[in-house]
Amino acid sequence: MSIFAKIENEKVVDIIVADQSFIDTQSETFIETKDLVFGGFVVDENFQQTSEVGLRKNTALRGMRYDSSLDAFYWGEENKGPETFVFDTASCTWVPPISKPNDGKEYYWNEDITSWVEVELP
Repeated sequence: MSIFAKIENEKVVDIIVADQSFIDTQSETFIETKDLVFGGFVVDENFQQTSEVGLRKNTALRGMRYDSSLDAFYWGEENKGPETFVFDTASCTWVPPISKPNDGKEYYWNEDITSWVEVELP
């Protein structure tokens, strides 16, 4: 048994668990998806990225888009989050327009000033 997303007009309209033999008998379009995939990688139960590459960039959910040229599931612009976020085709996720600093400190994205702000710990 596998998990499949039913696609209509490039949009995920349903998720089913079925055998490939059942899918092969259907006239609708079904695309296989996997659990715990985000941004191109498999994540663990704590949402921590593993080194395993994920199928179709993200786990399919109802309302997501499917792009056959990217072979990926992703949230459309109407669900992108903060206004300044941009679509990253490598991960098929919406990300801040500026990369988060990689200096070992904790940061959060501040949309009002469109910048990363260091978390001040007590």
